[in-house]
Amino acid sequence: MLLLAHCVLSAQGEKFIEEESYHFPEEVIARWGAMSCSGGSWGPDGMLYTTGHDLAEAYVLRIAGKKLEYVRTEGSLGLAGLVGQAIAWDRSSEQPALWGIVKNKGVFLTGIPGAGANPP
Repeated sequence: MLLLAHCVLSAQGEKFIEEESYHFPEEVIARWGAMSCSGGSWGPDGMLYTTGHDLAEAYVLRIAGKKLEYVRTEGSLGLAGLVGQAIAWDRSSEQPALWGIVKNKGVFLTGIPGAGANPP
């Protein structure tokens, strides 16, 4: 099995020129297996929620210097059937709501209780 040794989140300006980059934590990269990050979205709590391609879980991260710091794993995505793929927070919802794509099945909605609107 091929493991990714280096993966970054890139912050780009208006002309798509990289302005900052943040390294993903090794423990998150290991959970991705042979694939890379499948999706990510900034939550209402200011954390970055990311998914791999195969597991029904989201990895919650925060920026710490030039790295992304692992905070926790949210396994509740399995309740909605979200197995990897693209995710996005619904910014029009009063309660934190996360939308995700399940390949060949459709788009589903789930909630993550720990994702309140106030950053920790």
